[in-house]
Amino acid sequence: MSSRIPAPAIVAEPIDWRALLAQFQDREAFVRKLADSVLVAHAETPARLRAAAASGDHETLAFLAHTLKGVGGNMKAAHVQTLATQTERDARTGHADTGASAAHLAEAVDAMLAALKARA
Repeated sequence: MSSRIPAPAIVAEPIDWRALLAQFQDREAFVRKLADSVLVAHAETPARLRAAAASGDHETLAFLAHTLKGVGGNMKAAHVQTLATQTERDARTGHADTGASAAHLAEAVDAMLAALKARA
């Protein structure tokens, strides 16, 4: 039996800024450049997740979720990373909750992107 990860409506802070800065030796300019890169590369990702979930495209969901596991880890966005892991697993196994997992992940990515924009 796999454990389901509940998706809270609001995550207090989607990015652990202190850990993110420490990961890159407190180089604020580099972190800003990294944030800009994520904003550009993933601006459409929440919409793509929602579209793939709506159409039942598990292959695309697995691919997007796999990518977001790395992004979440690199950006110290633990909630994104956790939900991406769950969504990828659900998509690859054809779990009935894949659409819900993808929707939670899309919300978490939206929150992460908003936090990056606010910090830029």
